[in-house]
Amino acid sequence: MRLSRKYLILGGALIVMFVLVYFLGRDRQSYSVIKKNFESSKLDSLTIRKAVNPAGTFLLFNLLKNYKNTASIQKVQTSQSTSLSNLLPKEQKNGSPNIYFAIAEEVDLNNEDGEWLLEFVEAGNCAFIACENLSNNLRSAISDKSSFRFNHYYDTSFVLNFYHPKYLQEHPIEIKNSELNSHSFPKYKNWRYFLNSDLGAEFIRIAYNNSKDYPVCVQFKHGKGSILIHATPSAFSNYNVFKEGGRLHAEVIFSHLPKGNIYWHHDFGKFSPSRGVPQPTYSKQGGSDKSNYPKSSPLQYIMKVPALSTALILLIIGALLYMIFQSKRRQRIIPAVELNENSSLEFVQTVSTLYFQQKRHDKLIKHKELIFLSFLRQRYYISSPKVTEDFIAKVAQKSGVEEKYIENIFTILNEGKKNKKTSESELISLYNKLEYFYKNCH
Repeated sequence: MRLSRKYLILGGALIVMFVLVYFLGRDRQSYSVIKKNFESSKLDSLTIRKAVNPAGTFLLFNLLKNYKNTASIQKVQTSQSTSLSNLLPKEQKNGSPNIYFAIAEEVDLNNEDGEWLLEFVEAGNCAFIACENLSNNLRSAISDKSSFRFNHYYDTSFVLNFYHPKYLQEHPIEIKNSELNSHSFPKYKNWRYFLNSDLGAEFIRIAYNNSKDYPVCVQFKHGKGSILIHATPSAFSNYNVFKEGGRLHAEVIFSHLPKGNIYWHHDFGKFSPSRGVPQPTYSKQGGSDKSNYPKSSPLQYIMKVPALSTALILLIIGALLYMIFQSKRRQRIIPAVELNENSSLEFVQTVSTLYFQQKRHDKLIKHKELIFLSFLRQRYYISSPKVTEDFIAKVAQKSGVEEKYIENIFTILNEGKKNKKTSESELISLYNKLEYFYKNCH
């Protein structure tokens, strides 16, 4: 590139930067635009921890719009000045009951909203609440027992099934944590469930987690209406609803609700008093078209403060000067270093072929055992110097494979590495059992 052409490009970039700073930095927003931005910010989507995919509920809300039992659907949002009594009507319209929907990490309603919700249900309406923690005023209405609890256990996922024989799945539905670790595997988290000892005979048990002693979804009558509570809101996130099992789970749960008018409460999003983040306020300054609403752009705030705007201009000039005088290469091009080839698989294949040709199936089985134990250690963080019943039980719990099947694998491995006369058919049988485990484990 010729020097003159480079200077022309750098000069054009400098002019564009100053134009952007000039126009973006000016306070050009009118009151109507600011008010529109404020109103749109209130429509922040209901979230589980995050305000964006994959942990949001965007898919579920749009699927409910076309659900056969949805007579109508609208969003409601409480604030410091607006309570549920202003948004959630007790009276039924179009011959269908009203249904309150709340899906959040924590549904912490104040006393006024909690009492109105209970009166709303007593009048013949329904409420669906999916949360990991519930406010005390609703807990006391759910059960007379003070021990009504949200219990938990720690894992990356859980399997879910239904009590009713009509909905019972041959293969349980797996619900995973949408948050991934640095290895692109789901993170561990606390999964919630209820205790049967806390639930009386008035509770209808709908779904359970891993064991029928761990209900995760229950329904009970309250006045003329009913309340359905789900202890795992993550099951309704975009990450899980996108999967076939997640959609089936949502359909079965919602089939226990009547056809009605849905009021979707998304007061637990970006601006929420319960999370300590009050909603912003706006007002006109006198009769002018200006507003005290916070600036919508960080650049606008920087240009409003003289010291910051001067610093920004000096920073841009300094960056351009550096590009002009320091852009010339001062060092020869360093050739790319060839990547190291991973020959581990070739080595394993060579050793395996050698043992197979020598009919030393016992040594080959010993290598299979080492590989299998290494897989369990890296995948489930399980290791033991000796294969015991407790070790096998942990493997079965983590992998989802039957305990007897895993015990059979270790039995064949133990006998095979001791027997030098192991046949090829036994070796093939061991291979098939290990492949079944690798393909069907969690």
